[in-house]
Amino acid sequence: MSTGNEPAGQAGQRAQQFAKSTFDHLNTGAFWVDRQGRFVEVNAAASRLLGYTRAELLQMTVHEVDLEFPAADLDRRWNEIQARGSVLFEARHRTKDGHVVDVEVHAHYLCLDGAEFICGLVRDIAASKKVEDALRLSQDRFRLMIESIPMLAWQCNAKGEAEYCNHRWYDYTGAGPEKTLGDMWQKALHPDDEQRIARETVRTAQTSDPYDVEYRLRRHDGQYRWHLARALPVRDATGKVIMWVGCAADVEDQKRAEAALRQSAADLERQVQDRTATLQRLANDLRREVTQRNRVELQLLEISEREQRRIGQELHDSLGQLLAAVRFLSANLHHQLAATKHHTTPMAMRVHDELGTAIEQLRSVARGLHPVRQEPEGLTAALTELAHSTAKLFRIPCRFHCPAPVLLTDETAAAHLYRIAQEAVANAVKHARARQIVIELKHTGKTLSLHVHDDGCGLPARARRTAGLGLSIMKYRAKVIGATLSIRSVAKRGTVITCRWTPTPDRPRGRSRPR
Repeated sequence: MSTGNEPAGQAGQRAQQFAKSTFDHLNTGAFWVDRQGRFVEVNAAASRLLGYTRAELLQMTVHEVDLEFPAADLDRRWNEIQARGSVLFEARHRTKDGHVVDVEVHAHYLCLDGAEFICGLVRDIAASKKVEDALRLSQDRFRLMIESIPMLAWQCNAKGEAEYCNHRWYDYTGAGPEKTLGDMWQKALHPDDEQRIARETVRTAQTSDPYDVEYRLRRHDGQYRWHLARALPVRDATGKVIMWVGCAADVEDQKRAEAALRQSAADLERQVQDRTATLQRLANDLRREVTQRNRVELQLLEISEREQRRIGQELHDSLGQLLAAVRFLSANLHHQLAATKHHTTPMAMRVHDELGTAIEQLRSVARGLHPVRQEPEGLTAALTELAHSTAKLFRIPCRFHCPAPVLLTDETAAAHLYRIAQEAVANAVKHARARQIVIELKHTGKTLSLHVHDDGCGLPARARRTAGLGLSIMKYRAKVIGATLSIRSVAKRGTVITCRWTPTPDRPRGRSRPR
């Protein structure tokens, strides 16, 4: 700044120093280029941006820095800037280490004392371009998502005016953007719905409540169909609503189905009332049929038990003895071959061993078919074998406990009690995942009690459904012999199945009391 008494030369020199100081201290890169494209002046910010020293840049041309500004294009670009006075454009500058920087250049034409210059202000826009690219990618993803959903979708401004609709909207309504955007989309509503939807649009725009309405929308063929429309507000960092995004689903078929369902329910109610009397008459007939079926089921169950006993006995007595005889012969054959050191001696021994395995498997099958022997100790022996085979087969500790001898002469009751214990053990292994099982048989006075308890996870509802048939058979077997069956299951504490049986004088067998 000059004073009134300062000579003009000194004032000019001071002004130049002031301008140069300001030029050098700008945070924005700045440079001067002459008519040949040479740098005639650069500031410190431009040097930092490009990585060159000021002296290096003053020996270079703008074409060596700007990748999109070849020397052949200098006259055209110069004339354009000169004609317009200033031009704002984006460019890509190469730094000294070879990196490329996205920049924004604000170029100005200057003519000083007959000399022409271009003064450029350069700003690094790499960060802003990343933001723009990210925003553009986000917008592209949003549009792709809007276009891909199988519903009518749109984007509105904060006032609820449509700014964008997906192609499904245009395909459905048959109306182009000129008849859709803004508030024109409401023209596609049913006349009876227009005012209601207009009020709701204004209300939600004012309150920012979620937009959730149903309306009838005209299809391209002129048919109106019900739609369920929902939209949510999009807010900026301050919480202000900047737009709405929504979609609409065609629910015409659903509404028709609901109406048909209501009519069907009414018709069904009338049919139920008509059928009630008929069902009441059939109930008595059904009870009689059930009673008869129970008698037949009992007979079939008894026949099945007898057939299993017969087959098991025949397997044991006939095929079992035959296999034993063959095994004896194979042993003799092995000894004879061994004496002569015949090369088939190992094969004979293998046949002998395989026959032993087959006999053991046959006996196991026979015991399964006829587990309870026809003798007073038969039930106790069968339960002992059940515990032993369970422990051996599943490698789970399973023991049979009988504090005092139990002698049971009722073969039918003994068979049913065994099958109940067998099913209870199977449930403990398959469903309760038991680590230990105890089978207990005892009597108090005339009552015989069978307990099967385990330390598994209990019998949840899912397992009850899966094992439903087994439980039903257990209850049925208890009912057949006049016993009671109870199941007590506690999660993570195990299950206890108890069957209590007291012989009655009217049972067909005379000797059926435990002793």
